[in-house]
Amino acid sequence: MDRKGFTFLEILFTVVIISVGLIAIMNWVPVAIQTKIKTERRTTAIFLAQKNIEEAKRTLLSNFDSGVIWTVSAGFNCAGNVITENPNLKTITVSVWHIENPSDITTFYNRVARR
Repeated sequence: MDRKGFTFLEILFTVVIISVGLIAIMNWVPVAIQTKIKTERRTTAIFLAQKNIEEAKRTLLSNFDSGVIWTVSAGFNCAGNVITENPNLKTITVSVWHIENPSDITTFYNRVARR
């Protein structure tokens, strides 16, 4: 026989190997998507917390005895607190988390002194 080409068993074996590889890759896709979503939410929470810290610092530096207003973005919650440690020092605490995952919380602390 002088025929050229692949046998049925060679093609079947190749299809099985490719299928096993594709199944392994397809199992990683949902994990990659979840990781991407979590990272995006965490990054947004960090920026929101940092924004609130900076706004609170600016407010307290202009008027040390004033109140602070906390801002949030859609899909996120924010809790802030200003603690007066002594008449010339305050500690700002800001926590931000996504509504769908309140256990993944980002908290920033900062101190502001009266000038």
